[in-house]
Amino acid sequence: MKVVKKGKGKTPWAGKKVACQGCDSKIQLEENDKLNLVGDQRDGDYYEFNCPECGNNITVAAQLFGNSLVE
Repeated sequence: MKVVKKGKGKTPWAGKKVACQGCDSKIQLEENDKLNLVGDQRDGDYYEFNCPECGNNITVAAQLFGNSLVE
C-alpha cells in the first residue's frame, strides 16, 4: 500500500476526560485506547467503549473530539 495523504497522527480523544454514568468514574482517555467510531447519519457520529471499572457502555459524540465521518 501507498499512503497518498497522511492523516492526523494523534488520536482525537487523547487527554480528554469523560464520566461513566454507570459507576460515576472519571476516565482520562489515552492515545493508545481503543474506541469504536460509529457512523450515525441521524443523530451524529459517536465513539463507544466500555468503562474499565464497571464495564458499562460509554458513548461520546464524535463532534466533542473534533472528529466526525460526516462533514
